[in-house]
Amino acid sequence: MRQRDDIRDYVTGKWRGILASLGVPDSALKDQHGPCPMCGGRDRFRFDNKEGRGTYFCNQCGSGDGWNLLMNFRGWNFAEAADEVRAVCGRVNPEPIRQEASDEQKRERLRELWKASVPVQRGDVVDRYFQSRGIDELSYPESLRFCPSCWYAGDKHYPALIGVVSDADGKPVTLHRTWLAPDGSGKAPEDEVRRIMPGKIPDGAAIRLGEAGYALGIAEGIETALSAMQMYELPVWAVINSTMMEKWEPPASVEELTIFADNDAKFGGQKAAYALAHRLSVKGLSVAVKVPGDVGTDFNDMLKLKERLVA
Repeated sequence: MRQRDDIRDYVTGKWRGILASLGVPDSALKDQHGPCPMCGGRDRFRFDNKEGRGTYFCNQCGSGDGWNLLMNFRGWNFAEAADEVRAVCGRVNPEPIRQEASDEQKRERLRELWKASVPVQRGDVVDRYFQSRGIDELSYPESLRFCPSCWYAGDKHYPALIGVVSDADGKPVTLHRTWLAPDGSGKAPEDEVRRIMPGKIPDGAAIRLGEAGYALGIAEGIETALSAMQMYELPVWAVINSTMMEKWEPPASVEELTIFADNDAKFGGQKAAYALAHRLSVKGLSVAVKVPGDVGTDFNDMLKLKERLVA
């Protein structure tokens, strides 16, 4: 640990160049979602480089700093990574360190987005998007909203589905955005169409799409959760990603939990679902895990297949 502390002053602000010099693909070192260089998952990794520390987040691998990324990518221990970093560090020029927004600035951005959004109504862009996914909601929960013009990047704005993320006690903590095509026919024409507003998200957080009672279901995405609700007539919450699923805690009222897992090719969704199922089963909860039969599918795919078969 002493070695790590000693070299920290020399690597701050240099991580993008260090990682590129040591083999991490340039495409993974952009501040946008894309394939994870560690687990290979598509569109689940983001290199955000907070405070110049080389930080990242992956929906499957979790979060870490430049050291974690380098060691996991190359399979090195810290001593090996430190030797390699020392060898290239002097040749890398530091980048300006981007300052994070203050807590008050983050709260103000949340308030602005909330004010710019309205409840989802039949016939609006969000409703048409859900209809295109085979999801037919007669009424939408208060946790889902529609922003007609949500800032994306630069001068780009798109309609967006807004999800209210609440903590384990039901208190709203942040907002989740899904940018959509202007006509609601699909998602916006961008590589990265889902983002959570900046800020700390506590374990146990979820987008609550129904009232929890004796029985409850959870899934990763909003569309997957709504699809499972429609298929199984059960309240289902969206926990956003597999990392959050593994750490999720149910409300005290829940005695039966159904986990609607994605069938990921690299087993990220299944791993999170069964890890959660094991942890809660040990505590005495009745837990069932449901996984679609085909690799690369989720319960929205199952819903659309069911509708095609009965059409």
